[in-house]
Amino acid sequence: NSIFKKVGDVKVAPEFDKLDSEQEIAVVLKLAAYQEVVQVCAEQLKASPLCAYLFELSKLFNSFYAACRIGDEPDQGLKAARMNLCRSVYFTLEQGLTLLGIEIPERM
Repeated sequence: NSIFKKVGDVKVAPEFDKLDSEQEIAVVLKLAAYQEVVQVCAEQLKASPLCAYLFELSKLFNSFYAACRIGDEPDQGLKAARMNLCRSVYFTLEQGLTLLGIEIPERM
């Protein structure tokens, strides 16, 4: 949440084709697997695949956040794309934790 408050809204269109670092691609690919993981949980009646997925997504996001400039990124199209990536991770974590019955803290 703090990144959204710190950076605010970016008023330009995101240029997703600029998300080309190893960390950015890893996060995008992990996000793309979310629906499949939820389906596996439903079929197997197990929550553990979702727990493992959310943990791995968190680790990948941490690596992305450490390696990629966001708030002070001079390229506004790239900055907007990275902010969208942050929002996607936040919403995926929020939805996954809700499915597990876990409340999200305001701050970590």
